[in-house]
Amino acid sequence: MSRSARDFFVRKFSEQREFSEHTARVIDEEVQKFMVQANTTAIEMLTQNRVQLDAIAKALLDNEAIDERDMEQIIGTRPASNSNDSVLKKSDEA
Repeated sequence: MSRSARDFFVRKFSEQREFSEHTARVIDEEVQKFMVQANTTAIEMLTQNRVQLDAIAKALLDNEAIDERDMEQIIGTRPASNSNDSVLKKSDEA
């Protein structure tokens, strides 16, 4: 999280609340559900891709740094997930 975002949240949430304790509990419960789901998803992704993760870790231990070409050799090319990928690729080539 950037410093400005962190400062915003500290300032925003340290001010006096304009909602009840009940609402605060409901918010906390929903945030907790979100965090548990995000954690579960992260663990599933890491578990499903353990072989690639181990290969990346080994390459980093062997070489200290790896670039896009190294990553492609280790895990293959990644499919473009959205239109921003092609925009980023073009700006890198310029």
